[in-house]
Amino acid sequence: MSAHATVFEVNPETGELSDRRDMPTVVSSLLRRAHPQLADFRELGALRTRTGCLAVVDPISHLHKQPLSRRAPKGEHPVSLCTTQGGEIGAVLVSFAQGEVASVERATWVWPFADSLRYGVESGLVALLDYDEVNELDPIRTERLSLLSSLPPEIPGAVVSLPRVRKWNAVVCRPAPDGNHFYSAHWALDAGGATLALILDFAAFALSLIHISEPTRPY
Repeated sequence: MSAHATVFEVNPETGELSDRRDMPTVVSSLLRRAHPQLADFRELGALRTRTGCLAVVDPISHLHKQPLSRRAPKGEHPVSLCTTQGGEIGAVLVSFAQGEVASVERATWVWPFADSLRYGVESGLVALLDYDEVNELDPIRTERLSLLSSLPPEIPGAVVSLPRVRKWNAVVCRPAPDGNHFYSAHWALDAGGATLALILDFAAFALSLIHISEPTRPY
């Protein structure tokens, strides 16, 4: 798989990726809709989760990747799609509560992916959904969910659900026109450690607000 060329750096000897961005600043600025590269902040709808056990997956090639280690609040939560001035899908924000961001925690996965800090997608599509619910689907409904998640190129993101399913749904977006990219996710926390938001970061918002008065430039 390849990395997003504008943000991640690849060690030519080891193949390891490095990300030099100030993510707390990037995340906080996106939540405030104040990032200098933010062009559009689009409401997609509400994510429904019965268990709070969320998974970030490629809905076409790897629907059953293990869930995130931190649990989200149960219920319905507004979802926003953030687009850069260059027209790229830069992030998806899931808001759980209002509050001041005190820290940002990189999302991790449960075993056997506990050491993973990024996830890869092969289809160009990313889905966020309730892991426990999807894990219980039979093969026919699993295939149906994958078909629903296959967004046409003109639709950058959507909230989709299976017929007659009301307890949970899935957020789907297409951050890249092709596959084979690595991305990361981050939790925004308040001073007491409560979860304010989950950010699916697609490595397009490259700048810290330290450079807000300077021309935008990639790393």
